[in-house]
Amino acid sequence: MAAPLLFPYRRTWPLALALALAAPSRAGDTWGLVGASLGPLRNSPRRVVADVELDHQVDDGPFGVWAALDVSTNGDYYVGTGPGVLWSPGSRWLFAAATGPGYYFRQSGFDLGYALEFRSTFYAARRLGHGNVVGTSFSHYSNSGMRNHNPGAETVRVFYAFPVPWFWR
Repeated sequence: MAAPLLFPYRRTWPLALALALAAPSRAGDTWGLVGASLGPLRNSPRRVVADVELDHQVDDGPFGVWAALDVSTNGDYYVGTGPGVLWSPGSRWLFAAATGPGYYFRQSGFDLGYALEFRSTFYAARRLGHGNVVGTSFSHYSNSGMRNHNPGAETVRVFYAFPVPWFWR
C-alpha cells in the first residue's frame, strides 16, 4: 500500500513515468510562483486561495523539488514540499507533475481529516519570454487514508512564474 503515499491515484504512474523519461527543459532553473486557486471543487463553500510556490529543477535532468504555501480567505493554510518532474516538448510549453507531504491547518474551512496531507499537482504552462511563465494547475489534497475521515479536496489554480536566479546557485 506504499503507492498511495507517493501518488494517490494509480493512473498517475504512467504520466509520471512519461514525464521522467522525457527530454528535460533547461537544467538548473528556479521559479517563484504566485497564483490564485479555487477549491475545494467538489464541496462548498468554495474558497479563493493565494498560492506562493518555489520550484527548482535539478541540474542535468527533468527532476526537481517544490515548496509551497497556500493560504485561503478563511485562514486555512497548507505548507508542503516534495519531488517533481518537468517536461518541455518545445520552446514554449512546460508540463510538470509534483507530489509531496505537507501540513494542513484548518481554521474554519474544509475538514480534510488530518494535519498531514499529501498534495499531487499537475501543471501546464507557457513561456512568455525572459524566463516568465503563465499557466494553470490542478491539485489533489489527501491524507492518503491515514485517518478514517479522508474526503480529499481538489483545487484549480492560475499562476504566474518568474525566474529566481539568485536562489539555489
